[in-house]
Amino acid sequence: MPGCRWRARAEPAAVSRVGGYNYRVSSPGPEGGAGLRVAAAPTAIAVVALDGQLLNANRAWVARFGKAEGALEMRVAPEGRAALAQAIAALDASGAAERVLPLLQVDGTSAQVDCELSLDAERRVFYLAAHSQAPARRALDEAHERAHRSEQELRKLIDHVPDGIVVMHSSKFVYANAAAARILGYDSPQQLIGVHFSAIVRPDELPESVQRVRQMGSGALPPRNQRPMVRRDGTTVVAETLGFPTVFDGQPATLVIAHDVTDAQRMLAQVRQSDRLASLGLLAAGVAHELNNPLAYVLLNLGQIRKWLVALIDDRAAPQLTDSLKLVEQSLEGADHMRVILGELRAFSRVDDREKVLLDVREVMESSISMANHHIARRAQLVREYGEVPRVRANEARLGQVFLNLLVNAAQAILQKGEVRVKLAAGPNDTVVISVSDTGVGMAPEVLAKIFDPFFTTKPADLGTGLGLSVCQGIVEGLGGTIVAHSEPQKGSTFTVTLPAATEPDEARATPPRPALTRARVLIVDDEPRIARHLAELLEGHDVVVVTSGADAVARLGEERFDVVFCDLMMPKVSGVQVFEQGSRRNPAMASRFIFMTAGAFTPEARAFLDHVPNPRLDKPFEPSQVLKLFDLLISQAF
Repeated sequence: MPGCRWRARAEPAAVSRVGGYNYRVSSPGPEGGAGLRVAAAPTAIAVVALDGQLLNANRAWVARFGKAEGALEMRVAPEGRAALAQAIAALDASGAAERVLPLLQVDGTSAQVDCELSLDAERRVFYLAAHSQAPARRALDEAHERAHRSEQELRKLIDHVPDGIVVMHSSKFVYANAAAARILGYDSPQQLIGVHFSAIVRPDELPESVQRVRQMGSGALPPRNQRPMVRRDGTTVVAETLGFPTVFDGQPATLVIAHDVTDAQRMLAQVRQSDRLASLGLLAAGVAHELNNPLAYVLLNLGQIRKWLVALIDDRAAPQLTDSLKLVEQSLEGADHMRVILGELRAFSRVDDREKVLLDVREVMESSISMANHHIARRAQLVREYGEVPRVRANEARLGQVFLNLLVNAAQAILQKGEVRVKLAAGPNDTVVISVSDTGVGMAPEVLAKIFDPFFTTKPADLGTGLGLSVCQGIVEGLGGTIVAHSEPQKGSTFTVTLPAATEPDEARATPPRPALTRARVLIVDDEPRIARHLAELLEGHDVVVVTSGADAVARLGEERFDVVFCDLMMPKVSGVQVFEQGSRRNPAMASRFIFMTAGAFTPEARAFLDHVPNPRLDKPFEPSQVLKLFDLLISQAF
């Protein structure tokens, strides 16, 4: 190889050291000592002139980077040549330099190599030792790589956490995960970067929120707190937040975790609303029960008085008798209106909606209209368009709830005088179509698209919970029907309910002729003596026994046989249920002879009993014709 050969030098001051070996360049001569060690060293070592020309190299260099000839610059990848020039220039100042250079290997590939440059003692050449990557550096690089991968994996994990996570520095967001962007209504987490936290706080809560952020940053952790947060579109969500200080990108910061509890709060509000409605229903049923008993005998008394007055009045009757008859008839009309209202209240207070019976839609609608009339009368004229429609099978209370809700909504949509129109018609494919229209303010398309969503409402908080139409949709769909809405701003709205018609024959419309009756033995059980007495008068001509306690009824049933038993369901001490059970146990044939009377079966046990037994039922206050109709039915089966 042309140029200098490796040879150890005796004088310490003339010995150069690089790559862990002592060597120098001299005139040609035999190799030996340190020179042999350098030639055989695993570290690639080259001798380079100050003008950059390769003068010599050991075997490790030749094996890795090729022949020791030409310019050193040609052994460096283009992107590293400036760094090489800087390293050579540094030799003039310190006599040594270290750089990581991209050296071109024999196979043509580039490798980042730790290079050690050392100027010869005579400052004529420099020595370049190309180390394999140092273990410490390699370990450090591997550690950096592992840390980078861990950071990426951690960020992916955080992005999949359902809770929102943000990091704030100087009150601005410097990091946000995907859940935080979703909760706050942003398309991506990047859109939150640089946003001031005040943008998600309601103005009235900003001072308190600033104080909480300061507490978080100082490490004085405030308790978990539920706060409304302002979304990008201006709507709000409720989140439970917790924050604490951290370090992010080398800077002190505050990390905040936000758990969206909006849906949970809505569900809790729904449960509370259901509890309130259940309590109200129980109270209503109790009130109806207490009023129905006295109303029953008031109606019966007035009916009897009217009957006597009619018999007394003739052409010579005193004017006072005629006037008294008019007063009695007015009282009967008022009391009958009270009976209708209490009947509707009782129907709507029932919490068990599993019972489905054949219903006349017109009757259910009229009942709902009477309850909504005070809403409608002040704002609108009610127009009815009733066609002939088949009956439907449904629960009366729940279907009435749908109609009442639609009627009240229609009335409330009219700000001044307008019109509410109710239509009933037979639809295609054996259906019944019910529509409720108004001439009110109407709804924009974006509002119309959300009206059946739970808790969505455009009404003030004291006028609506946003549950009404959602509940109505659930009831209608549970009956196999549909409910749709059409609306235009300032032109009003129309809600259309379509229900399947009942497929079974409508036997309820056919009234069987009253049979010729045989004298029967009747037991009347009621803790209200006046009602029991009037029932006995209605059944004049039969053998009637009246008792006013359940215990007396059980005793009579154990000793005597009766063809019909009129039994009040709700009585103190021994209830009508117990009378039925004990009487049927002693005489099983009596089980089908009971007619139950109730002013409102408002306990779950009473409701379950009435749903279980097939016996007929009289709801107080009742019409005399209802009593006679059920009595005739049972007598016709007994004789």
